Amino acid sequence: MTLGLDGTSLDSFNYICVLICQGVIQLKSSKGLVVFMGCIMLLNGCSTPDSKSAEPQEKPVPASYEPTTIKLYASESYLNDTEIQNYIKEPLSKKYPHISLEVVRPVKDITLESLVVSGDVPDIFLNWNGGVKDLKTLGLASELDTLIAKQKFDLTSLESVLLDAIRNESEDKKLYAIPYAQNFQLMYYNKDIFDQVGVPYPKDGMTWEQAIDIGKTITAKSNGTYKGLHVTWSEMAFQLSLPFIDPSTQTSAMTGELWKRVFETAYNVWTIPDNTLTTYGDGLFLKDKTLAMWAYKNRNNQMKEPGEAGLRWDVVQFPTFKEKPGVTSQVDAHVAVISPTSKKKEDALRVLEMLTSKESQEMMSLQGRLPAMKTKTIVEEFGSNIPYLKDKNWKGVLSGTTGLPPKRLLPDSYFVKYAVQSFNDYVVGKNDLNTTLRKAGEQMDQAYRGNKRQ
Repeated sequence: MTLGLDGTSLDSFNYICVLICQGVIQLKSSKGLVVFMGCIMLLNGCSTPDSKSAEPQEKPVPASYEPTTIKLYASESYLNDTEIQNYIKEPLSKKYPHISLEVVRPVKDITLESLVVSGDVPDIFLNWNGGVKDLKTLGLASELDTLIAKQKFDLTSLESVLLDAIRNESEDKKLYAIPYAQNFQLMYYNKDIFDQVGVPYPKDGMTWEQAIDIGKTITAKSNGTYKGLHVTWSEMAFQLSLPFIDPSTQTSAMTGELWKRVFETAYNVWTIPDNTLTTYGDGLFLKDKTLAMWAYKNRNNQMKEPGEAGLRWDVVQFPTFKEKPGVTSQVDAHVAVISPTSKKKEDALRVLEMLTSKESQEMMSLQGRLPAMKTKTIVEEFGSNIPYLKDKNWKGVLSGTTGLPPKRLLPDSYFVKYAVQSFNDYVVGKNDLNTTLRKAGEQMDQAYRGNKRQ
């Protein structure tokens, strides 16, 4: 081992010299002078930041921080290239310059399953809180509490309900993901339709009954030219955190009172006279401009071109059920998980430190993505850097509360097709409500028994 002048290893000696040069260590003894002279010999001089004669020195990386590359797997919907550059890469280059980030995008031949089979598993995966269970099943999600405690990662600035939601879906109540952003539900409305029909604009805090009455009025006054309201049963069920399978009984929850309430309320929208609807409301609202109110999840990334084409729109809070006043959605968090097979977990967590930093979270809000850090300033400034989002009623939309998601015994994808078919049968009069829900429940029970995890 090569030693410095005082018997210190050369790597440590180099680091001490850097600290002397930066003025962090003060020399007050003759021995210190010897060390200082050694530094001069080794570093070929030591200059202050004000020195004009010396070449600028690259900021040193501590010896324990070896250059490394972290692989991040994420679809564009979770973070696009510009967001990754702004919220991760640039902050990394300043605080942790030893870390390089390689982004892996899901394409036809690159899926979670193919990565597991190949053994080429990224260090970090972006997903939503409802997908963490699947990642755990594939062996792609680490328990993070231990690592967080070891590195003193600060969770206190993130919304506690998001963390609770992640723990709630885990059987051991441990944290397997870190939230960095969140989606939300809201109601878009077309100002021109309201103006033409002579109906006041919708307001924050409406119940579904109030929204349906407005929808009926618009459709009737326009003789069916305009559709008053579009919403699906799935957004309502999501709002109320309804499970398809009751985790306590492990049988279908479809015959419960709240499921009845959801199907009845959605039925009252879809059977408004002349309110002929399609499965999705985006075409009616964004392209045809024949839909007055569109209650859905955040689709702000689709609003630019319609606005430029003449759509005058604004937003209000997602209507609510009287059974759960003020609740507009269950938690819909965008999260990051770290792979158990990663040999760079500490640096992977440093990447997430950048993504959840105050600076990145505030920038995220300005650009119209709701961050996991929801302060008064973040809400007030939401979307203000985006011309077509600026000055909309985001304060009202974001004043709603979110509930904890249900504990999912299996992903919703195993059951949703049965709910879709049963609701369609109900709307066209093929089955009454009780028969509709009972049949859907029977199908879901069978699907659960055939696919449940031991």
